[in-house]
Amino acid sequence: MENLKFLLISCDMHARDEGVVDWEYQKCISQAASDNGWDCLVLAPRDAGFLLPGWMAVLPRVSRQDRALRKFYVNSLPLGRSIYQACLPQARRRSGELALLAKSLSGYGQILGVALAAIFLRRFRPHLMIMVRKPVSQRMTVGIFYFLADVLLRIFRVRTSYFTDTEALARCVGRFLRRPLTVLPIPHVRFEPFSPLKIPEDGPVLCWWPGRPREEKGLKTIGRLARLIDGKSPRIRLIAAASSGIQARDGGWEVEHVPDGLDRKSYLSLMERVHLVLLPYDNPEYSQRSSGIFVEAVAAGKPVAVPKRTWMAQELEHHGLHRFIMDWESPRISDLIRLAVGECRHQDPFAPLREEYLLRHNPRNFAAVLKSAEMEPVMNQPGFYDSAATPPSAIEEFRDIWRYRDLLVLMVVNSIKTRYKRSLLGVAWTLLNPLIHTVVIALAFSAAFQSALPRYSLYVLLGLICWNFMTQTATHAMGNLVWGSGLLKRIHIPPTVFVLTPVGNGLINLGLSLIPLTALMLVLGHPFHAAWLFLPFAVLILALFASGLALIFSTLAVFFTDIVNVYQALVQAVFFLTPVMYPKEIIPLRYRWIQDINPLYHLVELFRSPLYSGDLPAPGTIVRAASLSLAVFAFGWWIFTRKAKEFAYRI
Repeated sequence: MENLKFLLISCDMHARDEGVVDWEYQKCISQAASDNGWDCLVLAPRDAGFLLPGWMAVLPRVSRQDRALRKFYVNSLPLGRSIYQACLPQARRRSGELALLAKSLSGYGQILGVALAAIFLRRFRPHLMIMVRKPVSQRMTVGIFYFLADVLLRIFRVRTSYFTDTEALARCVGRFLRRPLTVLPIPHVRFEPFSPLKIPEDGPVLCWWPGRPREEKGLKTIGRLARLIDGKSPRIRLIAAASSGIQARDGGWEVEHVPDGLDRKSYLSLMERVHLVLLPYDNPEYSQRSSGIFVEAVAAGKPVAVPKRTWMAQELEHHGLHRFIMDWESPRISDLIRLAVGECRHQDPFAPLREEYLLRHNPRNFAAVLKSAEMEPVMNQPGFYDSAATPPSAIEEFRDIWRYRDLLVLMVVNSIKTRYKRSLLGVAWTLLNPLIHTVVIALAFSAAFQSALPRYSLYVLLGLICWNFMTQTATHAMGNLVWGSGLLKRIHIPPTVFVLTPVGNGLINLGLSLIPLTALMLVLGHPFHAAWLFLPFAVLILALFASGLALIFSTLAVFFTDIVNVYQALVQAVFFLTPVMYPKEIIPLRYRWIQDINPLYHLVELFRSPLYSGDLPAPGTIVRAASLSLAVFAFGWWIFTRKAKEFAYRI
């Protein structure tokens, strides 16, 4: 193993063509690494058109936005494998640390792919740096995957830092992930400002719409502007990419087409020639995210016209450049553009902002911020124990429950023994209890429902087994937590042990209940179907829901003792609203919506359908039941672990 210096590995799924913003960004990262005295390896897409020394074209092609959840595994696994295989040889041959910098992760597969690569490399203690450039508030699905990836990285103790390029985005994402974000400057500003604007009085005003034509960049707005009838002077000439399809109209703006893939030299040459840069971005994300083109244009000394309610507009407002914040729907937009350009004929209103950007957005400042993020104190690195810096309570509780798993098993076994101690029938009560209730209900209602439900007693028994497991678990958990308060005050025991014990007890009782169920099916001559194989999956979903319900109501019961009585009343009311002992078809059509929003109905059907009708539950039922169970469990775990430290003082 060589004693090599620090290695920065940067991966960008969009740095394909020379001169584009993403490509230039990676070029500046290489320069920043060199300034800091680091080695640098840039991982580019396999279809990258041009590579610099130290670049590798290894990343599979990934769409900018995965449009379906089913694509996540197609993108995440190949991407994670490609990054891992490219980083592994570099990590093996060096004793120095390495960092993995990931930029522009906009899809499910990209986010989890990079996280998986860092997890597989964890034995080399990598520092994962994630560049977040899009707000999670507008793209909540992507935000959820960021959160899941963050949880995985915390569990596997991968050192992770998050970066962004605006203060607004740092606050938004920081609140969502509950992590601080470092604001990085936009580094690809490496030129001196151009000479002052020379705008002829009668010549055309050159307005450039840079970049590839996309809807979010204002393609519709630019198309509408080109069709405006405008016979005033000076004329306005719109410069846009040829692939935009924008054509000039008689009496309207002039149109000049340029190639789509401008190299850097052509890009800078065109930037120097134009009088105004148009950025009519039409996407709510730009209320918080930045624009590299905006920063470059300002640093080059070019006026920029931007839409309202964007980060760019906030930057201009801060420097009093209100005239350049456009209402793109205004019928006077041509006059507004002439007034904005006219203001630049005799003065340079962008000079203060340009000087600020040249100081802030440059490769040297970018390198300094990266270096400060990497040179954090050792106590922030994984493997260093700090009693004052503990992981989030939800993650710590997962680790504790795993360390105390033997205690959990012991308490489940002890709970069953204690419950039936000195009982004549013992565990047989678990078998008799649902049978007795089934007999009573069948005698009372079989005449009414026998025609609609053949083998009515079997229908009722299945519903009661499922119902009792879901509802009684929370009741026993509330009492169990109070019973365990003495231990919680004396020794360290994960409080979730006292809540999950009734869940384990309930699972054993549910398994034992299958004995009288099987006997009843044999007596009634009910056939056995292959759909029974779905039963373990159904029980898993029920267990998740029951655990979440127990965690939520146990937490509430600690602070409000009346919750126990409220819960029992709610259970009785919901029991009659759920088709446990009656067919769902008897509910009038106008009230079926109550059944559809009743979460327990979908869970009961998930358990009963394979055993009673021999059919798999409807896909909609499976999705609703699984989503509901995961949501209830996640919320229950979060609220329980958040308040767990207060239990010893409240009980």
